[in-house]
Amino acid sequence: MTKTIQAALLALGCALSTAASAQEPTTLRVADYLPVNHQVFVYGLKPFFDEVKSRLGERVKFDYYPAEQLGKAPDLLANLQNGVVNMAIVMPSYTADKMPRTSLAELPGLFTDSCSGTASILKAVRGNGVLSGEFRSNRIHPLIAFMYQPADLLSSGKKIQEAADWSGFKARTAGGPTEIAVRALGGVPVKMAPPELYTAMARGTVDGALLVATSAHTYSLDTISKSVTTGFSLGSISSFYAINDATWQALPADLRTVLDESGEKASLALCHALDRLEGEDLATMEKRGIAILRLTDAQRAAWSAKIGAVAKAWAPRVRMTEEQAQTVYDALAAK
Repeated sequence: MTKTIQAALLALGCALSTAASAQEPTTLRVADYLPVNHQVFVYGLKPFFDEVKSRLGERVKFDYYPAEQLGKAPDLLANLQNGVVNMAIVMPSYTADKMPRTSLAELPGLFTDSCSGTASILKAVRGNGVLSGEFRSNRIHPLIAFMYQPADLLSSGKKIQEAADWSGFKARTAGGPTEIAVRALGGVPVKMAPPELYTAMARGTVDGALLVATSAHTYSLDTISKSVTTGFSLGSISSFYAINDATWQALPADLRTVLDESGEKASLALCHALDRLEGEDLATMEKRGIAILRLTDAQRAAWSAKIGAVAKAWAPRVRMTEEQAQTVYDALAAK
């Protein structure tokens, strides 16, 4: 075999190898802490996977590791930054030291449902949004972004509607800025895990609980609650499925476009599902004789006036000035 033929065959082999490599799919390791029957997977992440597959076929594949298989919830941001995973759920409430500005989205008074919060947070994290720089500095790119629906107030006795009704009311909270809001309204915050709630409400340790209505049945609180106050936010939770920035930058432009567009579509589909489920659960509770108290505009205004300074009160805990915190808060609240 002549050197010329050998060289030609070698070149052909390299070309075939390159062509084969070009056809190999991009595989992304995805991790979160949720079980696969969780509503966020069912109505958010799985539709995202399906949408990407429908548009890109086998060009992108996802290896999904749910239920903390590749790290506990507070560790997923670090695992994402370090390349242990390519894509993961990030919750600023667990990483407020790394994402102080984004944690402000969880403050009370901002949103009354999941979709209004999701629309705001999508705008804030994309492009040059008010929170976008914090994602860049953490070397991650948000794909799916959403706010859970705000917590409702379940009460085993006294009905809470007017701002004055809060006086002395012992309310379970998850801690954080919600504690500040309950105190500002005149109530008494009691930090407590949900599994302890039924016994605490039955014994009068607390008068009620701030908890999403969709979780009431899980903890049997629908059997002991007399009323549910809804239509106002005393705090919520933001979550993001983000991709490692090095992985993101290495992807072809058309893949990035599809992932971005699919992420936004999944975010909006998820928030609509969360709000729908909330409405269905409230309707079920109402049929069972539980009073559903929906605040009027005047009542919401009175509650807002009481908690107006929560953003400034929370600022020192996330190493921000009061003015900085208020600026971000106002941007998130803007319609």
